[in-house]
Amino acid sequence: IGHMHMDVEHSAHLGELVDKMWESRTQLMLALQHDPANALSNMHKHPVSVHTEASRAIEAEVEELWRELTASDLDEQELAQVEAFNKAHTTLIEDGFKPVLAAFEAGDYTTATRILTDPERIAKPFDASDAAVEKVLVHQIEKGEQEFTEAEDRHHLVLVWTIGLIAAGVLISGLLAYASIASISGSIRGLRETTGALLDGDLTARIQSESRDELAQVADGFNQVAAEFHGVVRDLQD
Repeated sequence: IGHMHMDVEHSAHLGELVDKMWESRTQLMLALQHDPANALSNMHKHPVSVHTEASRAIEAEVEELWRELTASDLDEQELAQVEAFNKAHTTLIEDGFKPVLAAFEAGDYTTATRILTDPERIAKPFDASDAAVEKVLVHQIEKGEQEFTEAEDRHHLVLVWTIGLIAAGVLISGLLAYASIASISGSIRGLRETTGALLDGDLTARIQSESRDELAQVADGFNQVAAEFHGVVRDLQD
């Protein structure tokens, strides 16, 4: 669970980074509306710096999110895609956003417009970053499915062992009960046979018991009585 939670955090960080990149681009697109050549530029009651500073503030947030992401525990495939994302983001900043900000500061809205609408400098890095995020998500889904399958296998193994141990316990209990019953039955049968032999006149008959339980004590007592009775009879015969 802990690994899956960490993987979700990685995806969340990357998703938030992409959102911040789009927010920064949106601020720069809004800044274009302040172009003096735009007939509607006078409708804006705030300076263009509101948007350019917002874009810079968003990039500061991106840097903090990036530090948190790179400080987390990334596996080899995640690290490769994070590096691909960073490459695309760096290209976007260095070749796209920074030159646009410089153009706004110089009042060169034409250059800013050309850069923001250039697919190679803006759209392509965005596509590359989206592809990296998608690969991380796919990898995390596959890893989550694998971990779930392994967890199911472990659960099944534990269940099999538990059932096996229960069955073994029942079997052992049955064997012990059978042995106990057999021992009791044997002692009773020995007592009955010895008693019959004594009644038939065999005064030397004794109960043969190899156990050490209470029935063995009863057998020993019976044998002592039989021995004393035999002694009395022998003395009378003498």
